Amino acid sequence: ESPAPRDDGEGSGEASGDDAVENPVVFSCRGCRVIVGDTLAIVDLDGTAGTVILSACSNVRRSEEVFTSKRGDDAGSTYFEVECNGCGRALGRYYITTRPMFHHTTERFLLFTERLTSYELGRCEVGRIDPPQPAEVAAGGGLGAEAREGAAGGRGRAALEDEVERQKAEINKLMFMVCSQQEAIGALERALGLPGSRAPVREPQPPAPD
Repeated sequence: ESPAPRDDGEGSGEASGDDAVENPVVFSCRGCRVIVGDTLAIVDLDGTAGTVILSACSNVRRSEEVFTSKRGDDAGSTYFEVECNGCGRALGRYYITTRPMFHHTTERFLLFTERLTSYELGRCEVGRIDPPQPAEVAAGGGLGAEAREGAAGGRGRAALEDEVERQKAEINKLMFMVCSQQEAIGALERALGLPGSRAPVREPQPPAPD
């Protein structure tokens, strides 16, 4: 791929005909959708060659290697590849030296449009979201997403409360068993006449049935 030559050496910065746009356009990497530039920095746009030349870019880096074009209109020109910082995809070229007819591309970011996605600002089409229709509510079980989440949360709280009550009942059973063991040990000590025998403890109450 190579850029199309220009006779005047200057970029117009504007598209013509059906390609004209009214608002700034944002360019993103087609691979990872990272924003790399916009038309506020445009130097030239060539729909035939499929290139856009920008005076500045964002979220890009140059390749480590310097390349020399071997064929095409820019044969003999030297350049770095412009790579996306997000995914490493090669997006275009940054020319260091060029033939005179490509002087307008020197030390500029020439990006291939087929490797980009674009979005024109001010082109939003959805101004509001319509409320759900009765049939949609019925299909959703009569509850919106938030309401359904709330219901699920209510069931979760109820299950937690049941678990707490079960644990309380288990603790009461353990306490009853400990009291019973203490009473049995005290009775045995008194029967043997051991010194320091413990006085009878209060009769433990059995736990309430579940």
